[in-house]
Amino acid sequence: MAHKHETTRYEEFSWRGVPLLGEKGHRRDVVVDVLPLASHVLSRANRLWDDGEFAPFLMRILSKSGLYYGFHEESDESEEEHLWTSEDLPDLLGIPGIEPYYCVDIFGVVESLRSGSVPEVINPIVDEIPVLMVADIILHSNLFGVSHAEYVARPALIMVNKDVAESYILKHHSKLPKWNFRGLMYTIGVQIGFRLVAVAAMGHPSGQYSSRCDTRNVLELSRIASDGSVMGASSMLASRAMDLLPFSGRDGHSGLLFVTYSLLEEAGSTYSALIDKGLRPTRIRKGAKPSGQRSGASEDALHVESKLVWEAGPIADPFNVEAMIDALRISDPIRMKKLLASGDESAAKLISSTSPEERVAKMKARFDAWQSRQIELRKKHASKVLSDQALLTKLMTQKEQNIVAELDLVDPVLAKRIREATFWERWC
Repeated sequence: MAHKHETTRYEEFSWRGVPLLGEKGHRRDVVVDVLPLASHVLSRANRLWDDGEFAPFLMRILSKSGLYYGFHEESDESEEEHLWTSEDLPDLLGIPGIEPYYCVDIFGVVESLRSGSVPEVINPIVDEIPVLMVADIILHSNLFGVSHAEYVARPALIMVNKDVAESYILKHHSKLPKWNFRGLMYTIGVQIGFRLVAVAAMGHPSGQYSSRCDTRNVLELSRIASDGSVMGASSMLASRAMDLLPFSGRDGHSGLLFVTYSLLEEAGSTYSALIDKGLRPTRIRKGAKPSGQRSGASEDALHVESKLVWEAGPIADPFNVEAMIDALRISDPIRMKKLLASGDESAAKLISSTSPEERVAKMKARFDAWQSRQIELRKKHASKVLSDQALLTKLMTQKEQNIVAELDLVDPVLAKRIREATFWERWC
C-alpha cells in the first residue's frame, strides 16, 4: 500500500515567498521566461555548428565578425551561391524577430564552449554558464520588452530552492553558516541580472519562542547571507519577510509575531533600516548550549551566540532603548576597527562623533513616528466603519432597527448579516 504524501510546511508556504501578480512589489521575472528559451536556442546552435552542410556558411559569417579565425576563404568562394544569408539566422535558431548580429554572438558562445574559454560567473542563478551567456544576449536584444541595462541594474526578489539557499548561506554567512530545515517555510533571494547577491531563510522557530502565542503563529527570520556586492539587499529580504507575516500563521490564520536576530557585534544595521516599518529591538538574549529539543544541535548554531532580538507584529514587545544602547556599545569598537582597517576613516569618525545614546534616541523617534502613523490609519478605518454603520441605519425602518438591535443581544453575527443584506438590497 502506497504511503500518502504529507505536505511539508515548506511545500505549503514557499510559493508565497515573493510578491505575486497584483501584489505591491511584484516584478515580472524575465529570467523565468528567458532561461528555457536560451537553453533551447543553445541546443539548436550546437546542432547547426555540427551540421556539415551549414558549417561552411557559419564559419564564414563568424570569421567576418572576428569571432572565429579557423576558416580561410578560398579564392573561388565568393562566386559560390549560398543557401543561407545572415538574415536566416534568427529563424534557424528559433528566435524570429531578433536582429541577426545577436545570433552571431550566440554562435560565439558555442565557439567559446567548444574552445573551453567559457568565463567564470560569480554566484550564478543556474549552473549552466553558456545558457546564462545566451540569455544575456537575448535580453540585450530587447526581445522580452525589458532593456538589458534596466534589468541588470534593478535588484529583484526571487524564489530560491532550499538546497541552493543552504549552499549559498554556507558560503556567505560570515558567522553562522550552518542551519537546519526544521520549521522552514520560505527561502528567497535577491537577484541582479543573472547573479544571486543575497539569500534569506525563514519559518517557525524550532522550539517554543514565547508564551505570548503558539509557535506556529511566529515567523522567524533565521538567516540572511549576502555577498556584499549590493547595498540594501539584506534589508530588502528582511522587509519582504515582515510582509509575509500575515500569510504565515497557524491553520491559514494571520501570523502574530515576526522575530529575527542580529549578533551583538553587528548591532543590526540591516534591521535598523526597517524601524520605520515597525521592526524594533526588544531585548538581548544570552547564548546558551543546546538543550531540550535542540540538544543534538551544532555548537555553532544561532542560539549559542548572544544576540539582539528584533520583533514586529501585533504582539511584539516595545522598543527597548537600553538593549539597543548596550548592543551599540559592544559593536561600535568592532565596526570602527574594521572601517579603519579598510581605510574608511570618515565612516569611523562618524561613529565616534556620536554616542550610542544619541543614535538610539533618533531610532526611537523614527519608531514613535511609525506608531503615530499606525494610530492615524486605525482611526481612519474606524471612522469609515462607523460611517458605513450610519448609512446602514438610514436604509432601515425604525421597526427593522429595533428588531436588529434586539437580535444584537442574542446573535450579533446574524444581526450583522441582516444589516449587510439590507444594504445590498436597498442601496445597490
